[in-house]
Amino acid sequence: MAHPAILSLTLFMAAATPAGPAWDDILNKFDSKKITFGLNLHGPSPYTRNGSAPFTPASNSKLFTAGAVLAKFGAAMTFKTTLAWREAADGDSSNITGVTVTGEGDPTWGLAVYGEKLTTHADAFADALFAAGVRTVHGPVAFVAADARWNTLTYPYGWAEWARTECGTAEAQAFNLKYNCANFVVTSPDNGGWAEAGVPIPVKLAIKRGARTKLDVVALDAAGKVSTSFIITGTLKAGAPPQVFKLPVHNTAGWMQNLLLAALHRKGIATSKSVLTPGTARALEFNSPSVADIFKPFLKHSLNLVGEAFFKALGSKFGPPDLDLVEAGQAVLRDFTATLGSQTATQLGIEARPGFYSDEVKLYDGSGLSAKSEVTTSAVMALLLDLRTRADFSVLWNSLPIAGVDGTLAHRMKGTAAAGVLRGKTGTLDGVYNLSGYVPHAASNGDPDEYVPFVMLTRTTAENLEAAHDAQNQLGAELARIVSNSAHLATR
Repeated sequence: MAHPAILSLTLFMAAATPAGPAWDDILNKFDSKKITFGLNLHGPSPYTRNGSAPFTPASNSKLFTAGAVLAKFGAAMTFKTTLAWREAADGDSSNITGVTVTGEGDPTWGLAVYGEKLTTHADAFADALFAAGVRTVHGPVAFVAADARWNTLTYPYGWAEWARTECGTAEAQAFNLKYNCANFVVTSPDNGGWAEAGVPIPVKLAIKRGARTKLDVVALDAAGKVSTSFIITGTLKAGAPPQVFKLPVHNTAGWMQNLLLAALHRKGIATSKSVLTPGTARALEFNSPSVADIFKPFLKHSLNLVGEAFFKALGSKFGPPDLDLVEAGQAVLRDFTATLGSQTATQLGIEARPGFYSDEVKLYDGSGLSAKSEVTTSAVMALLLDLRTRADFSVLWNSLPIAGVDGTLAHRMKGTAAAGVLRGKTGTLDGVYNLSGYVPHAASNGDPDEYVPFVMLTRTTAENLEAAHDAQNQLGAELARIVSNSAHLATR
């Protein structure tokens, strides 16, 4: 009888199964390209290539983040925001003081994909106060973090220098609004302003008239620190159209404070600097959509800010309290990856291997923006196998982009056996083009009776993006064809 540990690895990963000729035929077409492929395919024609080699996961990291969120928080979890105040000491509920909004990282505010606009939450807070009879707010309005560590912003290891001035790499905060991103419009060398209301980030202009328009944004920060102000330099040609810069906003508490004050005034609630003796405390709670609802835009559209908000929320709730939220989030992901394989082993009735994949996964953020993160195809496969054993697997399945239909796979594999069938998470950085997910096998009644996992990672250069995608598209189409033609699956 085989040793339990060896039996576990053989059944779990099917690593010893020989390659199918179809996979070699496809990959041989790309021999002239400088692409290193990492593949791990399950199902009726299993195949591995470079299974233990390290690859940069890019947004395949979001699969690990999603797995940790389901394991730690569950699909029903919501982000809570608390609006609190004190009525006047004499019991007058129309005059209040000490208005405080406490946040814990809700990433959905102001996003159309979650049914919101910029002022949705500011208006909701104002509406709630007005409905409670409030007509005058005395003293300041404060936005505070439920965990003070949200206020310390640091870039995760491996984030590129350009991240400092890019909207898509804005840092998650206790309050997150419109991807923590706003548009600064330059109309002349000495005139510019924010297109969105209430943005508190200062921007200095150091622009000269010139024969051509060439402007650059510089983050005014110390090395490695997150910017809260910018300078725009360069030349602006006479008669040039307005120049728009999408910039990260790293003071969202201040942004929300300004928006709430404006919302109060629109609602007819006055604000006053006069001192009011506080009396009875009041509070209301506002909840985000559930994890299950947040996941769909998060994974289908690969929303980096949502991944970072989940990552820090995990660190805040489950990580070491003496670490900042980036390090605490990293610790939670390390603990999660140490469990890879355990759920599948339990399902198969074989010995689990705790920590078996720990050395094969190094994750420094929750979005995949870090170029220093590393995974192996074997570790990603272990994750995919574990995820499909979960009772809430449908939450993940329903959130993955569908080939040829939506999300980041909307334009890929159209007209092939994979279209409308294969679901997977893409991952893209310069020279990194990944795709990992599942192909369903249909039972006689048409419903899926199995989800065949696949992992396709690459390491190359930017000019080979199309070639990497072509290879993955062909592999995905062939896997879908083989799975659909199989009466039953040999590897489960």
